[in-house]
Amino acid sequence: MEFGCDLENMRESIVELKNKRKVKIYSLGNQQREEGIIFLHGFGMPPRFYSTFFTKLAEEVPLYAPEFVAINYSKENQPSSISDYGEMVYELIDKIPLDKICLVGHSLGGRIAFEIGKQLSNLEGRLSKIVAINPSLPVEYGVTKLLTRSLIEGTKQEYGYIGGEDPYDGEEGVERAKRFAKEIKKPWLSNIIKDLPNTYKLVKDMTNDSWKKLKIRGIPITIIYAENDVFFKLNSSNENQLRNSIDNLEIIRVIGSHDFPIYNGERAAYNLLSILSKNSNGSGSQKIT
Repeated sequence: MEFGCDLENMRESIVELKNKRKVKIYSLGNQQREEGIIFLHGFGMPPRFYSTFFTKLAEEVPLYAPEFVAINYSKENQPSSISDYGEMVYELIDKIPLDKICLVGHSLGGRIAFEIGKQLSNLEGRLSKIVAINPSLPVEYGVTKLLTRSLIEGTKQEYGYIGGEDPYDGEEGVERAKRFAKEIKKPWLSNIIKDLPNTYKLVKDMTNDSWKKLKIRGIPITIIYAENDVFFKLNSSNENQLRNSIDNLEIIRVIGSHDFPIYNGERAAYNLLSILSKNSNGSGSQKIT
């Protein structure tokens, strides 16, 4: 079995959105339950890479994971802005049979989840919480820097390093990082380069993002940040900006690097389920080990 590709227990469906966009949705877990998770994957990170993470989550809650058109390399009707993705997700939510939703996003998916948080009044009480894992932030971040950092980070993982440090789970962690790097680094970079115009538009939109666009009121939001995230590091300045932009915010720091939900799905699922199982006041800051 290839690393991260076991989707045998996941159901698939295709939904058609506006502009004839077709999006595949994977689902897992007890679909009879009225509360569950909608997961938004990262840029260039299709759902199959999160299979361990999904499997562990679905033992406790039903999970739906759309495979976005543009994020997964297709050029047809490709969105090229964060707000465009936000509109797609808003449409998708209306087609997913959950009465109560926890919206979870990783990397760019986390930033897209914030867009939904700004439309809270239109969701008629269905959205109960947003959890963003290492979300992209309004920082100066160009295409060249993105590709360079991705190549460096992938090479480190291929040689058994995560975030510039030894993996935290011994030999098992080393092998997991190597398999992840070998499988994803080449297709991720090659597809981004092949469709560089749209990639540039999206990353440019991320570059032009601003804290003013991030004003979210009312919805509880938890941000999980890995200590060794080399892409969107959470410093004191960014944290202050986040707290000024989001009024019901909890920040949790965990061990790992940017893509830890992929190469360490069990731990990431444990972190997320721990958050969902407790009542948060939305204003704290803590660390999970």
